[in-house]
Amino acid sequence: MKTLLLSVLLIFAGSLAFGQAEPSDTTKKEIKVVTKSDGTKYMGVILSDDGREILMETEELGKIYIPKASIKSIKNVGDEDYNKDGGYEPKGPFATRYYFTTNALPLEKGDNYAMIHLYGPEVHMSLGKGFSAGIMTTWWASPFVLALKKSFKTKNDKVNLALGTLIGTSGYFNQFSGYGGLHWGTFTYGSHANNVSLSAGYGYFDAGNNSVFGRPIVAEDGIYDSWDEIYSNDAQLKHSPIFQVAATKKLGKNVSFIFDSMFSLSNQKYKTVTHSWNNPDLEPDQIQVSTSKEFTAMFFVMPGMRFQKSDKNAFQVALAGATFARRNQVISFPVPQCSWFFKF
Repeated sequence: MKTLLLSVLLIFAGSLAFGQAEPSDTTKKEIKVVTKSDGTKYMGVILSDDGREILMETEELGKIYIPKASIKSIKNVGDEDYNKDGGYEPKGPFATRYYFTTNALPLEKGDNYAMIHLYGPEVHMSLGKGFSAGIMTTWWASPFVLALKKSFKTKNDKVNLALGTLIGTSGYFNQFSGYGGLHWGTFTYGSHANNVSLSAGYGYFDAGNNSVFGRPIVAEDGIYDSWDEIYSNDAQLKHSPIFQVAATKKLGKNVSFIFDSMFSLSNQKYKTVTHSWNNPDLEPDQIQVSTSKEFTAMFFVMPGMRFQKSDKNAFQVALAGATFARRNQVISFPVPQCSWFFKF
C-alpha cells in the first residue's frame, strides 16, 4: 500500500513539474535580427515561439517577450544590416555614398533613395545589375545634372569597381547654353561599414555665352589696337583631371565617420593683358597680350559624421573646406554642409 501511495505521489509531482516547465525551445540557437513594425531592431537568440509571441534573449536587454503581431521580419545575422559577428553594418543605399562622391558598392534592387542638401535635392534609383541613375539639381531647378554609375563585383568580397559619369546643363540659367561633365572610375576596398575609395576622372565645364563668367581672352600673344580683337563673347571650355580619396569608418551602433575629398592638379594657360598706360614701351591705346603657364590646384576636403538609426533615413554633417592655389596665391574658406537621406 505504501509502495502504491509513493508511486502516485511521484507521478503527481512529475505532472506538476511538467506543467510548470518553460516553453519548449522550437528554434535553433542562432543569432537572429528581429525588426518591429516601428523600425526597432533586436538582435539575439530566440528561445521560444508559441505562435503569439517570441521569447528572445538579447545582450543589451536580456530576455524579452515580443508580440508577433508587432514583428515586421525575422532574419539571420548577415542577411541584411548585420555582419557575421553580430555587429550593426548598414548595407542599404546610404552606404554607397560619402558626402558628395560615391563609392564602388552597388545599389541593390529596391535601394532607391533621396538626398537633400542645403543647396538642393538629389534622387537616385537602382536599375538592376549594379546600374543606377540619379538626378541632381538646386532649389532653383537649375543647373540640372544626370548621374550614372555601373558597379562591378570581383571575386574578392572586399574589392569593388565602378565607372560613373555626371552630365549637366546650366538649365534655364543662361538659356541652356552652359554644360559640363565629369567621368571617372572608382576602386573601393572594404565592407559597407568600413571602406576606403580611390577615384580618378576628368571634368570639363563651359559656361556658355554669359558675361557673368567673364569674357575670355582668345587673341594670340602680341600687340593690338582694339579691345575687340582680344576678347570673345564665347566662353572657353575649362577642363582638368580630378581625383578623389574617401572613406567610411563605423564608430558606434548608429554613428559613422565619413571622409570625402576631391582635388585637381594641372598646368593651366593664363593670358595677361597690359594696356599702354602700364607699359611705356607701347604706343597710346595699344594693348599687349602675353601667355604664361602656371600650376593650379584645387582641394575640397569634407570630414563629417553620419547618424543612422534605421535603414529608412540618416543625417550627416560635414565641416568642409575649399582651397584654391593659383599664381602664387592661395585662397581657403570653410563650406559647412549637412544633408538628409531618405529611402523610398
